[in-house]
Amino acid sequence: MNLAQIRKCHNPKIIRKIASQTPLTVSEAREYVKTGFELMWNDLRAAIDKAKPNPENGFDVAIQQCSDSRAFSSDLDLLTEFSIIHGRTAGSVVSDASIFTLVKKGDFGFIEGHQGCGGVAAAHAYHSGKMDQILTDPKKLDLLLLLEEIHPSSVLGKDPMANMIRNTLLQRIVAIQRLEIDMGEGKISSVPPIIPFIVRWDKRNPRAEWIQFEGFTPKSAEPIKKAISDSVKNMFALAVKEGRTFDSQYAHTVMVYDPRRVIDPRAASGLLPNEVFCAPADFGGLINGSITRLPSEVLASINYAIGYNGGHVGGVGKGGNKHLMIVDMEFGVLESTLHALMKDPLIRTAIDNGKNITLAHFRYDIATVEFIDPNIYLG
Repeated sequence: MNLAQIRKCHNPKIIRKIASQTPLTVSEAREYVKTGFELMWNDLRAAIDKAKPNPENGFDVAIQQCSDSRAFSSDLDLLTEFSIIHGRTAGSVVSDASIFTLVKKGDFGFIEGHQGCGGVAAAHAYHSGKMDQILTDPKKLDLLLLLEEIHPSSVLGKDPMANMIRNTLLQRIVAIQRLEIDMGEGKISSVPPIIPFIVRWDKRNPRAEWIQFEGFTPKSAEPIKKAISDSVKNMFALAVKEGRTFDSQYAHTVMVYDPRRVIDPRAASGLLPNEVFCAPADFGGLINGSITRLPSEVLASINYAIGYNGGHVGGVGKGGNKHLMIVDMEFGVLESTLHALMKDPLIRTAIDNGKNITLAHFRYDIATVEFIDPNIYLG
């Protein structure tokens, strides 16, 4: 895949605005994502078709990642070589280990941390007694529940990088413990090996760094480890070539989607690190009507970007466009997810009662993205 050539087809003005971390208009963000998807699909129809998720068959790999726009380790080359399911929450928190139950027997899970993690920094502040106000603010209950998932022992050190590494290792243990409970209850037959790593970009050397941990890494995991390392190296190299930096987090869009249903929208649209904040969720309950609200960790991640105190992610947060994009292939799913998000008062206020929300109907059949007016569903 020649992603470098595809990137050259974008509007150079948009590329410069992203590199300088200037907020895009909602219209610019929409057209940029649509153009990327169409370019990728037209050039790589067979590859994208191969990367489509298929939970019934199981996945080669499950990766729990952070929502941070800089944390991006899976390009389309990787997704067509290995079938991958991912979860993303602030701080790579494993609130739900269900993605690891979708891994085929004999394959692997990964916990991915990253340099400069805002979720870990927030947990450090919370467990240090510097965020006591959230204890009495009902609008921040989702954030409180998320921060409680990050154990104080992993984040109370003085070195942010060491805190992040400890949290990555701890989330691995949490995942294994929850999977062992599932196995004891007969829900799964085995617990896959879960391997921790972090994405770093210091010393002008973006890379995947594999963490030492108690346990072993099967030799059969080496090909996927190399593929992840290559993916990180290649995507960050392109991002640097376009003039991007990574000291601060930036996004033109917050994407909400179900990785069990659609290919990672960033990879499918040929996007790069530090431009999209991801908040994936399992839409199954919304589809069958068993739930009307997205999980707390998903809402907390979205509100971290655009809601709490005006939002903490450049480009979409304070002074930004507050752009939220729901991605799916079915109109009914877009509608039910829209209504679920509008139930959250902070999100509803941030997106100006739906004015800054995009319903993106990804059309794999005709290689385009259609945008649906949310007012059709909001009345």
